[in-house]
Amino acid sequence: MLSNLDKIRSFLSGINSKLKLVHIHANNYSMKEFDEFPNAIELTFSNVDAISCNDSDTINLHEYPLKDLDFPNSKRSPEIKIIF
Repeated sequence: MLSNLDKIRSFLSGINSKLKLVHIHANNYSMKEFDEFPNAIELTFSNVDAISCNDSDTINLHEYPLKDLDFPNSKRSPEIKIIF
């Protein structure tokens, strides 16, 4: 049986020719245990034609959530950090 992370990887590789993942945010409303993959994530995609060639091959070195862009879904729970 595939894990949720494996399902996400499979989905991303399936749409890779048309869409690129440009942003990710872990939804902290349904928190899991510390250091585990979150139950819910928010993914933002862009059409590959809207991204310059150099940008689509860039390795992401950001740490999420991004300040002033991402906000917790639950104010009672801490944000979940995602680091690439």
